[in-house]
Amino acid sequence: MAPVKKILRFVLSIILLALLIYGIVLTAGRWDWIELWIILVTYLIVFSSWTLYLKLKNPELLHERATAFKKGKKWDRILISIYWVLILVFMFTAAFDAGRLQNFNIPVFIKILCYLGILGSYALAFWCGMSNKYMSSFVRIQKDRDHQVSQSGPYRFIRHPLYIGDILFYPLVSLFLGSLWALVPAALIMAVFVIRTYLEDTTLQKELEGYLEYSKKVKYRLLPYVW
Repeated sequence: MAPVKKILRFVLSIILLALLIYGIVLTAGRWDWIELWIILVTYLIVFSSWTLYLKLKNPELLHERATAFKKGKKWDRILISIYWVLILVFMFTAAFDAGRLQNFNIPVFIKILCYLGILGSYALAFWCGMSNKYMSSFVRIQKDRDHQVSQSGPYRFIRHPLYIGDILFYPLVSLFLGSLWALVPAALIMAVFVIRTYLEDTTLQKELEGYLEYSKKVKYRLLPYVW
């Protein structure tokens, strides 16, 4: 029955994604919103590449990320739930503002810079995933996977490099799509990741062997010389 469940889950996810895209386009009131399609195609390429990479190189992490919800810390499940709600608010705000109202005319060169920044955020996420085989989708101490401190790649410089990309991603997408109003939910998403960084770092210092020593060696959580 497991293969059948996987197929059904995959089909359901495709249907939900199609409905979401249709809802965004309906809110935008237009199908010729080029920036939206660029973002969606880029996301699908990156997501498919990441999934394929994990399947070939680290299937254990792929399984972990797919099944971690019930195992994660309760506070993290709450934060991630808030995060997903804010993503929906973000997308539909951008769709109504930039798609239907078209209130702001963002210069093309700024959009190009933002798109390059978006690609940089994805590249940073890939680097983190290649360097940290314990990069679960929810905060938990993975004792069943012999959880150890990751100190290679970007983790040599910052303790939570993945969240730098997450924090920068949404304001960049907002400007690329042409919406300034979407910066409001983007700022709230950024706040969620700052809170998550603090709580995750505190958890790891208390519960993961070797992390406290690592935190003394790599002093900054997100911003060098700041925090």
